[in-house]
Amino acid sequence: MLPELQKYPFDPTAVASTNAISGEIVTLDTVSKQIIVPTHTPFYAQGFTLTPKGGNPLVPGDDYKLVYLYQEATMDTGHEVVTGVALLNENLTVNELILSYQTVGERYASEAAAIHEVLSTLSVSDMTVYWDDIKNKKTAYPPEDHKHSGYDLVGLSELVESIGNVKDAVDVSNEAFVTQILKQLAKKTSDVGRTKLITQDEAAFYPGDYTGALRLLIDRSIDQNAINVVEFEIISAKGVARYSLSYKEIENDVTLIHLHGSELSGERIKYYFEYLNPLRNALYIELDDNEQNWDDVHLCVTRMTTSCLNGETYRTGWLWGKNPDLTDKELRLAETETKNLLQEIEEVNTEWRNYVDRPESF
Repeated sequence: MLPELQKYPFDPTAVASTNAISGEIVTLDTVSKQIIVPTHTPFYAQGFTLTPKGGNPLVPGDDYKLVYLYQEATMDTGHEVVTGVALLNENLTVNELILSYQTVGERYASEAAAIHEVLSTLSVSDMTVYWDDIKNKKTAYPPEDHKHSGYDLVGLSELVESIGNVKDAVDVSNEAFVTQILKQLAKKTSDVGRTKLITQDEAAFYPGDYTGALRLLIDRSIDQNAINVVEFEIISAKGVARYSLSYKEIENDVTLIHLHGSELSGERIKYYFEYLNPLRNALYIELDDNEQNWDDVHLCVTRMTTSCLNGETYRTGWLWGKNPDLTDKELRLAETETKNLLQEIEEVNTEWRNYVDRPESF
């Protein structure tokens, strides 16, 4: 029969001085099956110590472990509450151990006698129960609240710092990160279908207040054997004229040169295309009226399609310039989709004028 126990108030904080117990002595001769049940169980795992009399505190996990979680008290307080201590070290040379712990108190303390009785009847000292050994388990269990005191959370400052680092990595103000992403996107778009989409920053040009011819330098392929199509636009108050330059590279030359345009709206141009050096070809253009000013005109290469496997050679291969040397260069009108239509219209107009101007006796 257990003696009547001292009453302790309920301590939900696990640190109240009224519930601190120290100097409780347990003799190993009275311990059943290596299980120690403190007098005022259940108790908080936090702050528990077990010390041999006249020695140093034992090491949890090596010399002992706290067992039998009291789930109701744990959920009620937000702190881990246990009811017993399992001795792991069977080579202890002392007979008396000193316990220091924090009892939960109040109504939980009234269950201490029942806990003592139940634990004393256990026939095994191995506290390990394997999940596979449990019979008649349910296939699923309803979730339970997993409560923790906010004061138990640690490492939040490091977490906030790490989240901040992630934010910095994707922030548009992170120039290095954005540059790397743009490079990856540029590489992906440049290799799809051997068609390179050009950004305006690469190949846009505003001639400004200028009259005369312009020159566009285009990088050659490494093997000098590619068939290329370069598309560009001339944007002005007249509209948008779209042109497509096609050619075949051969060693130290270019062949099969054609410049097709559509200028139902926009500027008409004359052109000349040539091999310039082993690294570049050159396209020369001027407005159909070579006395016309380029002011308020915007030129932009929009796309390049190549048969060359190494499209990388065209990544930075665009350079517009003014005042090119046109010596021995004869510029001609671009072939257009409307050329034949204009000729037919002119023929009809000619026939109509001839009809209107015919003699009366005709």
